[in-house]
Amino acid sequence: WLKTEFFFCAYWITELDPTMATATVTSGAAFYGTSNQEYDPNWKAGDNVPSLSEVLSRKPRVKQPLRVKAEVENYPNLKTLGETQKAAMADPVISAHVLPKKFPATSDAIQYPKVDKRGADNPLYATTTGKYGGEQPMDHQLPDRYFGKACQFTKSYTDSSQRYTGLQTAPTPSQVHANFDRHT
Repeated sequence: WLKTEFFFCAYWITELDPTMATATVTSGAAFYGTSNQEYDPNWKAGDNVPSLSEVLSRKPRVKQPLRVKAEVENYPNLKTLGETQKAAMADPVISAHVLPKKFPATSDAIQYPKVDKRGADNPLYATTTGKYGGEQPMDHQLPDRYFGKACQFTKSYTDSSQRYTGLQTAPTPSQVHANFDRHT
């Protein structure tokens, strides 16, 4: 591979400069080098290298933006809203970035309606889907918490429906006559 590469380079050089054709190539050290041949494996940075904590302490700190702090005691409705929201939250989960909510239903509160179909109690016509809901769930079968969404952002829309704010590129036809349409 090296011989063919060298031959190609020598051929290319002789095409550019015919006087180079008489040059002799001796075997020995290559005339090319790698990009990392000057690296020394025994190189050390020295004693003046700062530690990671020093580097991070020199980093400029970003100031937190100013926020309005309202006294909750002055607003009783806001205080009760905050208390009910805190009471609805479950214990934090390590793998989640938001607090989960407590599951609102208990096993005592779940009531299944009675099936009024003819032959529902006949074992000949029983199906596996009829097994679900056949028994009252127990506490260990219900989840303790869930990650529900309150959709606060969507509920904050003031319009009843969203407006179309895109660019309309369709040609507008004339309301008078088809000859007056502007199609350029």
